[in-house]
Amino acid sequence: MLKLVGTLRNGSRYSPVSSNWCLSNHQAIGALSTTTSLQKEYAESKNSMTNRVFKSLKDDQKSESDDVINTTETILKDKKNEKQKITKAKKIIPSANIMSFGVGDLNESFADVKGISLVESVKLMSSLATRQRRVKPLLKTLADNINNTKSELGIKNIADILYSMAKLNFRNELLLKKLSIDLQKAIESVDQSPIVGSILTSLGMLKYRNDQLMDELCKWCIKNKKIIRTQDLCAMVLTLATIGYVPVDSDIFFTEVLGNLKETDMTKSSEWLDVVWSLTILNRVTSEKISSVLDENFHIKLADPTNIPLAKKHKLLNINAYAKSLLDNYKGPLIQSNSPVFDAPLVRTKDKQVFVKSITDALANLFPSRDHFRLNVDGGTGFLTDIEFYLDKKGTPLIIDNINNDTTVLRIAILANYYHDYCLGKNSLLGSVLLHQRLLEANGYKIINISHSDLHTDDKLLTRITYISNRLKTIVK
Repeated sequence: MLKLVGTLRNGSRYSPVSSNWCLSNHQAIGALSTTTSLQKEYAESKNSMTNRVFKSLKDDQKSESDDVINTTETILKDKKNEKQKITKAKKIIPSANIMSFGVGDLNESFADVKGISLVESVKLMSSLATRQRRVKPLLKTLADNINNTKSELGIKNIADILYSMAKLNFRNELLLKKLSIDLQKAIESVDQSPIVGSILTSLGMLKYRNDQLMDELCKWCIKNKKIIRTQDLCAMVLTLATIGYVPVDSDIFFTEVLGNLKETDMTKSSEWLDVVWSLTILNRVTSEKISSVLDENFHIKLADPTNIPLAKKHKLLNINAYAKSLLDNYKGPLIQSNSPVFDAPLVRTKDKQVFVKSITDALANLFPSRDHFRLNVDGGTGFLTDIEFYLDKKGTPLIIDNINNDTTVLRIAILANYYHDYCLGKNSLLGSVLLHQRLLEANGYKIINISHSDLHTDDKLLTRITYISNRLKTIVK
């Protein structure tokens, strides 16, 4: 319409043109005839233009209307699809949208998770492990769901749950107890080595000790020695070493199953080191195996000697100390004193430091001064002795710096065993801690094990002094 108004207002080639007003009759008649013709042509052109403009407006309006309708239909369709997705997700697992929430929003969804089925609980726990979302309240709710399941768990569900717990470092003893019971019933019918290897690896990472369960897993390895994979066999011996347990059928297991295991069977040299270290902890290692890892050529296989990972250095030092102190008639190589392997500092966790300090504060009140004991003693064995001191025959503390090679003094080592030094399940010390004890005893030390459950960091000083004094009396007797 604006086009039409603008055209008529501004004129066009059909608009009347100004002329001279002084015309003759013939000119007037001719002009009149011409004007009439032009007016008619102009009227027709005006109508045609108006029709075109209105048609254009109508087409534009129709196009805009179609766009609005299409946009509306698209929005409604998207809303419908979104609603269908939500409905489907709720049917599959009520808390499926948990994974898209922030950690702070998860608490609002726990009510939906409680009581979901076993399959749904396992799937959600696996999803959390995959995404590395360690939300303790949610994991506790899922563990309760699984614990409340009356039916026995299948081997795959057990493996998936254990993997998730290990991945997220979720240590729930009630759930582990149920898994152990169901696993002991299910393991006999299993004929797949990888799933057993996965279970063993997870148990080792969780440091979970259940002697009956490990006996059953050992029996499975013996029964299936022809099909068990090398990496799964390694997982078995490494887990046994971690928890410090030797199975009932250990003789058959170590001779018939592990006896022929060689370095060439491994995909990496570090795996062979793990095997030899594990056998060392379990006191089942041979001189031949120890020689194979203490040889300098083996260290080169691990990495450049100056770049060997600390954890591997500590294991090499553990084995080296065992060969020197506990292995009879060992004639093989040892790590040279100038080797970069000895450059392997050990660091205490903050909790362990606080625990050790609570002990030394008490000792300082029992001894004449702090010069009579020392802390964090690194003897080049890959272990740190928490506290070390010496007593004479009468039980009198001696100044550390005055002790040379006097064999008459009583050497005492205190091992402050905090919660991470113990297995989950059966409350026993880890295999590495037990090896440390044996090495100290082999070098003439009396051991005082102080557990975090017996002496607490928040105990009054007098309580701690009394406790340690009583422990010292039992050693001196």
